[in-house]
Amino acid sequence: VLWMHECIRVFSDRLNDENDKNWFKDLISAKLGSIYNTKWNQLTKDGANPIVVDFLDPNEEDPQYAEVTNYAGLKKHIENKAVDYNEEPGYRAMDLVFFGDAMDHLCRIHRIIRQPRGNALLVGVGGS
Repeated sequence: VLWMHECIRVFSDRLNDENDKNWFKDLISAKLGSIYNTKWNQLTKDGANPIVVDFLDPNEEDPQYAEVTNYAGLKKHIENKAVDYNEEPGYRAMDLVFFGDAMDHLCRIHRIIRQPRGNALLVGVGGS
């Protein structure tokens, strides 16, 4: 699953056309079959892209990547971190709602920031 996740993050996240993303998913599925003798649907829940993070590991010194299998637990962890941030003196409190896509984006952005010299151009419409 980690190999799939990294391939998706490195290549598929840069694709902006749905046909290209479907082509990439088919390519990864073919490689999973030929190299690892498994299938996409055997490794993923409902055929969705896997989410792998290291910030859920309680070992903060040397965190290990693990697949997110419990989205409710992920949401609770993120909400707890937001509460911790909002309680810090001198920080402006943020009232955020963490829905599915927001959590997926947050996990992707966290991965980018953790990389040496990690950076990203985030483009989107302003929200309320």
